[in-house]
Amino acid sequence: NCFAAFQELDLLFAEDAQLLPLAARLGLSQGALRALTRFNSLELDFGDFFGSFSTPSGRAAAFFQTAWALLRRLAACDTQAAAAVACKQLLASLANFSESTADSAESLQQLRAATSSASEHVLRAVLPEGALEILRKVLVFGSAADVDCAESILRLFYGVSAEA
Repeated sequence: NCFAAFQELDLLFAEDAQLLPLAARLGLSQGALRALTRFNSLELDFGDFFGSFSTPSGRAAAFFQTAWALLRRLAACDTQAAAAVACKQLLASLANFSESTADSAESLQQLRAATSSASEHVLRAVLPEGALEILRKVLVFGSAADVDCAESILRLFYGVSAEA
């Protein structure tokens, strides 16, 4: 199943990182991104691992951790994997946003740059990572410049989320 394949690939790449460029050329990052987004529509076969999800939404489950680990490995040689990993990290840095600071403004600018060149699969993969909730906080508590930045990022999510 998909989970077991991701685990095996993660182990393989841990042992031999020289295989990463080949995996990137073969589209492994696109496969990982699609897998991250298809869980919500139940298009994946999780087999025996279905019971291993540790949160109601499943985002902290071993499957998602393994898929993100693969994307982190591939980020060095694949632009979409790099964009996904950057977006996830930037969203995590903004998770506790309560007021505009120099750091939050820089993170928002970096997030806008990362999302503007991201594929639909990247946007769909980071959506469950709290993207809309974080951007809503920026709209409420951010400075005018931060609000403009958040609005431009939200526009990118329009095509992948009715909620955006």
